[in-house]
Amino acid sequence: MKRVELRDTSLIRIQWICWICVFLLLIVSYLITDYPIMVRALYSAINNVLCWAIIIYGNMLFLMPKFYQRHKIGSYILFSFLLILLISVYRVEFRAFMMKLFFPGAVDQSSTLQVYIAVIIPSLMAFFFSFLLKMALDYFRVRKEKEMLEQYTAEVELNLLKSQVQPHFLFNTLNNIYYVAQTQSPETAQLLAKLSNIMRYFVDEAPKKRYCWLQTFSLFLTI
Repeated sequence: MKRVELRDTSLIRIQWICWICVFLLLIVSYLITDYPIMVRALYSAINNVLCWAIIIYGNMLFLMPKFYQRHKIGSYILFSFLLILLISVYRVEFRAFMMKLFFPGAVDQSSTLQVYIAVIIPSLMAFFFSFLLKMALDYFRVRKEKEMLEQYTAEVELNLLKSQVQPHFLFNTLNNIYYVAQTQSPETAQLLAKLSNIMRYFVDEAPKKRYCWLQTFSLFLTI
């Protein structure tokens, strides 16, 4: 169980490390452009990472379980299109806001179509990446369930082995006492033999059929 928990923690850490690397790469890419402003680069990187995270985890955690896995393909395509469209419109408006904030006198040379294409393409890449991430997480989840099942099976087999070893150890001990008592006290040996029969009934016969109090009580009376 500890190994499974560690694996879950490592998967979460890997995702955080990947997002941090993407964030840092975005900042560097913005700083080496024609307008190396740290605050603008920081805001733009945070905004893009959040938008891509919404697309990836929104598809992976909501759209796919809610529609795709339930074979509602039409609804899945519709809501996926709306998700990408809303994120793209927001990013275009955010870009226009950042241009006015940091470069109020500058004129944007890019057309609206070029801006939307530049925004939609990374959004589509993030959307398709969510499928790969979902497959990877499902793979590790199946492996985790397999390990848990193997661990449970091993525990059951170990408990079964213990339940088999302990009665045999008890019976061997009773037999040794019986042989010793037979030479010195035959009556004690007979009592030990009857006790051994009762214990053997509890171990071998009682689990196989309904518990019979009358039969058990009659065995005790014979002692």
